[in-house]
Amino acid sequence: LSQLFILSLRGDVIISRMFRGDLPRGTNDIFLREIKRVKGDHPPIFNIDGINYFYLKRSSLYVVATTRFNVSASLILDML
Repeated sequence: LSQLFILSLRGDVIISRMFRGDLPRGTNDIFLREIKRVKGDHPPIFNIDGINYFYLKRSSLYVVATTRFNVSASLILDML
């Protein structure tokens, strides 16, 4: 797990934590662009440029985890 962040639906960063430092700081912006680009429901797991994004939408918040490594998706989603 490289990053964990919580975003509002508008894109405001509420909590952000970098664990490994191997990803650029703009990953939350990339995440929001991808979510807004897709019409309808977006899958909770996707990959952009080698970065794996895992997210859950709770109430009016996105809880997002990112990593470059091949990790168990069920473990990450259970943690979120």
